[in-house]
Amino acid sequence: MKRLLAFILIITVMASLSTAFADTPGGQDDPLISLSFLPDYISNVLNKAENIIAESLGKLKDTMTRRLAQIEINSPSGDDFARNYRTIYLDRGGTVTVKTGGSVYLLSGTARITDLSGTVINVTDGTVVGKGQRLSANNRYFAAERTAAMITVFSDNAILSVSGGYSTAKSGEIPAAANFNDIDSHWAMDYILYLALNGYVNGMGEQIFEPNYKMSRAMFVTVLGRIYGINTESHTSTPFTDVRINEWYGPYVSWAAQNGIVNGFGDGTFLPNQEITREQMSLVIMRFADFQGLSLPETASNTAFSDDWQISSWARSAVYRSQRTGLLKGRDTGEFDPKGTATRAEVCTMLYRFINASINT
Repeated sequence: MKRLLAFILIITVMASLSTAFADTPGGQDDPLISLSFLPDYISNVLNKAENIIAESLGKLKDTMTRRLAQIEINSPSGDDFARNYRTIYLDRGGTVTVKTGGSVYLLSGTARITDLSGTVINVTDGTVVGKGQRLSANNRYFAAERTAAMITVFSDNAILSVSGGYSTAKSGEIPAAANFNDIDSHWAMDYILYLALNGYVNGMGEQIFEPNYKMSRAMFVTVLGRIYGINTESHTSTPFTDVRINEWYGPYVSWAAQNGIVNGFGDGTFLPNQEITREQMSLVIMRFADFQGLSLPETASNTAFSDDWQISSWARSAVYRSQRTGLLKGRDTGEFDPKGTATRAEVCTMLYRFINASINT
């Protein structure tokens, strides 16, 4: 590199001198001048140029070395610190907490973000991840500005690699909100735990979630209100004759009606305990998206369901919009089953997709 820089310097100098030689005595037409001196001349200049460049680079290196020596990276008080990645081994319930600038790789096992203030980014695929999300193996998770993220191991053991400031606990208890004993190996386990850890859904009893229990209209609207984070104390009445405000779902139904997310029935009732149908769910979730001003990406084509004729006219647009956004899918037989009901597991799955699409929109 140094010799290349020197050669370029020589070419530049020679080019600038050529005009002068041509216009003065002893120039290119002067027989008293011989070009035989040029090889030695160029070699000498190259050597001098190399020495000058080496001296300059040496000074620059010395300057940068001194500056780097002045920068001291200190470990956060009370935490461990790793400039490069450090491997840690944790058992079930064990935790690692990383702070701003820290990174985590999951090498083996299952782990989730169980507490979060700030933002965590999956650097591997460029998405923002939230509390309750399961870490994917061999993906890098970065704690952004003003962030603290606790990651808990859910498998019997796990191996993680961390950098930056961090603190750990070798083992511990799984958070009570996600310690259900009836969802192990359930196809919707990831979605259920995501919503449970965020406080959007609760169990049906001690360590029981009941994933196959049917979702009522009151339950569904309540979950939406929790996701939005409404202030229940600001709702003191409802427009429906069969919904009392002091019921656990009363303020949520009031909020949803006030914002056009639900309308109820023509006789002034809401039927809170009635199981919500798939077409009703499509309509309500699309109204919820519109209420928030969300433009959800449409990732699937509009394909007519084989039981299209059974879809109510008031729900048709919402059903196909929910299909295009990937929130609700048809049955394996090609039907949508609009009058069919949804289980708690199915609702958790749809709401997980909705929240994930909202975060990364």
